[in-house]
Amino acid sequence: MNAIYEDREGVVWVGITGSLLRIDPKSKEYAFYRPSDPVLKFDLTAFDPTAIIEDRGGTLWVGTVGQGLYRFNRSTGEFHNYVHHPNDPSSLSDNTIIRIFIDSSERMWLGTFNGLDRFDPSTGHFATYKRDLQSGAEYYFDIDEDRNGGLWLGGTSGLQHFNPVTGKFAGYEHRLDDPHSLSDNRVTSVHIDHSGTVWAATQSGLDKLNLESGKFTSYYTRDGLPSDRVNCILEDQLGHLWMSTNRGISRFDPAAGTFKNYSTADGLPGMDFTGWLTCFKGTTGRIFFGGFSGATSFYPDRVVDSAYVPPVVFTDFRLFGRPVEVGSGSPLKKSISYADNITLSHQQSTFAVEFAALSYSDNTINRYRYKLDGLDQQWNETGSDQRMVNYASLPAGDYTFHVQTATGQSGWGLPGATLRIQVLPPWWRTWWFRAVVAGALLLLVWGVYHIRVRSIEQRYRERRQAEEALRQAHADLIHANRVSSMGELTASLAHEIAQPITAAIIDANSCLRWLARDQPELDEARASASRSVKSATRAAEIIKRVRVLFKKGALQQELVDLNEIIREMMLLLHSEATQFAVLVRTELAAALPRVMGDRVQLQQVLMNLMINSIDAMKDVDGTRELTIQSQCGENGQVLISVSDTGVGLPPQQADKVFDAFFTTKTHGTGMGLRISRSIIESHGGRLWAADNSPRGARFWFTLPTSDKPRDLVMSGDRTGPGDGLHANNPSFESMNAGRPTQRE
Repeated sequence: MNAIYEDREGVVWVGITGSLLRIDPKSKEYAFYRPSDPVLKFDLTAFDPTAIIEDRGGTLWVGTVGQGLYRFNRSTGEFHNYVHHPNDPSSLSDNTIIRIFIDSSERMWLGTFNGLDRFDPSTGHFATYKRDLQSGAEYYFDIDEDRNGGLWLGGTSGLQHFNPVTGKFAGYEHRLDDPHSLSDNRVTSVHIDHSGTVWAATQSGLDKLNLESGKFTSYYTRDGLPSDRVNCILEDQLGHLWMSTNRGISRFDPAAGTFKNYSTADGLPGMDFTGWLTCFKGTTGRIFFGGFSGATSFYPDRVVDSAYVPPVVFTDFRLFGRPVEVGSGSPLKKSISYADNITLSHQQSTFAVEFAALSYSDNTINRYRYKLDGLDQQWNETGSDQRMVNYASLPAGDYTFHVQTATGQSGWGLPGATLRIQVLPPWWRTWWFRAVVAGALLLLVWGVYHIRVRSIEQRYRERRQAEEALRQAHADLIHANRVSSMGELTASLAHEIAQPITAAIIDANSCLRWLARDQPELDEARASASRSVKSATRAAEIIKRVRVLFKKGALQQELVDLNEIIREMMLLLHSEATQFAVLVRTELAAALPRVMGDRVQLQQVLMNLMINSIDAMKDVDGTRELTIQSQCGENGQVLISVSDTGVGLPPQQADKVFDAFFTTKTHGTGMGLRISRSIIESHGGRLWAADNSPRGARFWFTLPTSDKPRDLVMSGDRTGPGDGLHANNPSFESMNAGRPTQRE
């Protein structure tokens, strides 16, 4: 059925292939009409009406496919034909007419396959309007008029707006990169609703145009349409849009944005109402739809939705594509139609379930939705052609399969059919196996942990032993170096000790002589005895210092006065300095903070530096001067320097003197300065060397001070008699006479 029209008298005219059909609803009579053209007598299908309309004068106009436009006289049953003449520009533009429209000004417009034609019945002339005058084809399927008199056209070039006054076109087309453009360029129907909104039916959904923004809102099957292929749009008195599709008829509520779909279950003769633009709304509100499945008519306010929902049952159960029979060893203990639950092994986790609605009116209108609890998050909808659902490799667990059905406009039948499915895990994934494995892993981890702990403890003990051995070796090396240094001073130390002993013997003899007189001189004897005691005490002090340096023992951390250590080393090295005519000066800072360290090791450092300085000046002509300074450095540190006027450091090798086995002496070991640096660094300090101006070398070292309170030791103005270390030592006194030992 290609065209439907209801005239003013209520007579229905239907265009079918080969005839124009007249149906009188009152008398129930009908009649067929066809032109008397001789050509049409031999080809019954050549006359194919696709558009029917009645003008204000009551004349019926019929558009056809391939035969042009006909004017039909209902009184005589005669047809007058208007066709395209290539040599006549005022003739019809094309012989195929899909839509005839009479606007508010009573002008007749025709949508053809080669443009938009305006027809003047009084003259029989046509005026053709095209977007591209050079194009050979410009298809238009539908025409509607807006409030401003503009025409909206649907065709194969999208949605077009035509201004009858200017003859200009403005169009909207589909763009792949714009989701708000027209959904499809093939527009089969155009409708302007009561509010002035433009609607377009396309082959890919229903579109609503926003005239201000030029953007479209599209509706598809996912929004409720029965099909995306929309054919014709009509509006009822409530503002609802009715549209034909190839899957029945749908009603759309623009305010709510919802669809209601109607099918054969609701009384339709078929489902496919597509084809040509086969729809019409009569003056009484009656709506007509036609298409490949015939035609139907109804009053929208009298349509009642069917509430019938057919029951749904399971019809088949398959494993790996093969039907499962009921029997021993089968997961089905009874027919799937009556089964409530199924238990599957892990090797049967790929299965399919088939279902069907018990509806015998029209199975094609049945709709289904299903969901597998434990896997699907939402319902899955499907049509009547897909009634089997497959699941592959489901994990072990408990599932519930739900399926519900609906027919036409009915709601979903609740609760539907339910099937509980349990997929058992393999033995290696059962709870008891996991518990055994977890226990074994815990035992393994416990064993590895204890082995690891014992290994770490063993390595720790071995490391401690190695560190202790290293410390002992280092201490032994330091002691050996100290003993070696003391060995080099044997002659000097012997002289240093012999001098006070000789003085003590002389003073003791003097005391005896003073006492042996007839009249003993007690005052003189007392003075001699006192000098003898002082000399003996000095010798004992020297021996004590030497014994400390020779002593081998563990490190002892204590508060140390570096000024005091400097004086002690001067006492031990006095004879060595005197032997080589070395002048020794001290510049010791008053109130020098004490440091925390091993006294003997710090004595060894100073002794090494002072011996090296004396050795460096043995063969030097001119002044031989050894200067020891102490002062407060930066960041709470004590700064000590030992400088000489000797041969100086090796050129470009100032820092190499601290390398192990590096020496400039003929018989040196090359370990003294290396050991001295390690001692200073172990005390948190730093030892370095630099050239001394104008000649010689200067060695510096720093040590961190202690935060603990102490009694300050003040150095004297000079090293000599009266400092408690050099009593009765005229040679040392003369060597330093007249030189200040502390800078103000």
